[in-house]
Amino acid sequence: MNKYFIARLSTAFATAAVLAMLSPATARAEFAGDFTSPSGDVYCQMSVYDDGTGAVACEGGGRYEAPEPECATHSAWGDRFYLKQGEAAVAQCHNDTIRSNQPFAPTLDYGQTQSVNTITCDSEPSGITCTDESTGHFITLSAESNTLG
Repeated sequence: MNKYFIARLSTAFATAAVLAMLSPATARAEFAGDFTSPSGDVYCQMSVYDDGTGAVACEGGGRYEAPEPECATHSAWGDRFYLKQGEAAVAQCHNDTIRSNQPFAPTLDYGQTQSVNTITCDSEPSGITCTDESTGHFITLSAESNTLG
C-alpha cells in the first residue's frame, strides 16, 4: 500500500466516525421546505424524518372549533396542526411559532401544490389543504376555520 491510499483510508474512517457520533438514534426531522398562503394567513413547514416519513406543520387561519385539551399555562391552541405520514392529523398546543422564516418563505399560489412523500398541500382560494394520500387524513386551514380529518 502506498502512503496516499493509507491517508485517504484514514480520512474516510475518521469522517465515518464523526458522522456516526453526530447521528442521533432518535428520529429527527429534516427540513424539506416551507411556504405561505397567498394571503399570508397560513404558514406551513414540510419535513422528512430519518426513516423517510414525511410530515407537515401549519399555523394560522381561523379557529378550530373542538374541545380544548389541557395545555400548559400560556399555551396557544387551535391554530397549529400537524400531519405525519401514516398518522391521524392533530391540533397542537404550543408556546412558540413556526413562522420564524415567513418573510423569506415562498408563496404557494392558488392552484399550486407542494409535496413531501405521500403528503401533498394544495393552495386554493378557500384555503390550504394538506392530505396524506396513504391514509386520507388531512388538515385544512382557511380564514374562516381550521379542520382536520
